[in-house]
Amino acid sequence: MITTKVVGLSDIKATDENINGKNTIEIDGEVMKQSSRFLNSFVSRFGFGKQTLSLFSMDEVIERLIQTRYDREIQVALEHTDDGIKCLSVSSPTTKLPRVGTLIDILNNRGIDGLSYDNGILTGSFDFTRISGLKIGDDNHKSGYHIQIPLDGYGKPCTYLQLLREVCTNKMVGLGPAWKQVINIGDNNDSEVIIRRFIDSYSNEEGIAAIQDRMEKSMITPASLSEVFKAQRLLRNIETPVSGDRHNTPVDKWLYKFLKDSDKYGIISESDISEKVLKMIPSKVSVYGLINLVTEISSHFGRDLPLIEQMKLDGFTGTLISDNYDMEGFGKGSGFDDELVRDTYFQACDSKN
Repeated sequence: MITTKVVGLSDIKATDENINGKNTIEIDGEVMKQSSRFLNSFVSRFGFGKQTLSLFSMDEVIERLIQTRYDREIQVALEHTDDGIKCLSVSSPTTKLPRVGTLIDILNNRGIDGLSYDNGILTGSFDFTRISGLKIGDDNHKSGYHIQIPLDGYGKPCTYLQLLREVCTNKMVGLGPAWKQVINIGDNNDSEVIIRRFIDSYSNEEGIAAIQDRMEKSMITPASLSEVFKAQRLLRNIETPVSGDRHNTPVDKWLYKFLKDSDKYGIISESDISEKVLKMIPSKVSVYGLINLVTEISSHFGRDLPLIEQMKLDGFTGTLISDNYDMEGFGKGSGFDDELVRDTYFQACDSKN
C-alpha cells in the first residue's frame, strides 16, 4: 500500500542508520528505508544536480533550501509492507497519485501481460493487435510495448517498444530514448482515464518498422570486441542463477568463444587496448546473437530481479539498437545457441537446490 504525507523540509533529516542493508531517512521523526528513487526525486523537485549531494551533506542542503525557498513543503510517498515503511519519493504537495485499484482493473481488462510492481512503479506489456507478426531472418516476432507507470507521484508514465522472439519467448525491450513514448498526464486529475485512452488508441507502425530494420542489420553485422566486453561487464554485475563466480560464469565461457581469436591481435583483456581500437575489431558473434544472449537472460533468468536491474539489461539492448553498430556493414558474425544458455540456467538452478 502507498500513502502520502505532506511535510516541511525541516521534518526531513539524514541518518546513519541502516535497515536490512538499505539506506534510511528520517521523516517527521520516524526513521524509514529510502528507495533508490528518493534522492532523484528530491533533487528533481528542487532543481539542483545530484552531484551537489557529493559536495554537501543532506542536512546542509536542506538547511540551505529552507533559507532560500518559499515552497518548503513536499509530499512524500510511503510504501507500507510487512517489512516496515519505505520512502519512495517526494513530489509537489498538489500531486495526485493514481487510483491503484482502478488502474489495475484498466490494465487487466486490456490484456496486460506480466503485470508487476517494484519500488513505486507498475510495469507490464501489451501486444500491438493492429500490427501483424514480423519475420526477422528465420525468426518470427510479435511486436508490442512495455509500459511503466509510477504510482508514487514521481515521473510520468511511459512506454517502450518491444519485440518478442517467438521461438524461445525472448523479449527485447527497447529501453532507450529512440523507442520511448511519454504519456503526458498534465494537470489532469484522472490519470487513469488518460492511460486508458492511450492504451486503447496507441499503435506505432513506424517505430516497429525502425526496430525491424535495426534487427535485420544486426544479423549481418559482427559484434565488435567493445560490444562483447560491454555485455560481459553488464552480466557480471547482474545477480542471476547463472552468475556464480562472476569471472568464470557459464555465460562468460559462452562469450569467450567469440573473443578467443582476439589473442591473435595480442589482446588478453579489454584493458590492453583502447576503446577506439576495440570498436574496430570483430568478434565471432553477430550483434543479433549478442542481443539474444542478453534478452534470453532478461526474459527467463531475470524475472525475479529488482526493476532497476531489469532496466540495465533492457537498457543495454535498447541503446545498442538505437545507435549505429560499431562494425555495421562489415560482414557477418555467427549466430546464437539458445540451448547452451538454457542448459546453463537449469544446471545452475540444480546446483543451488
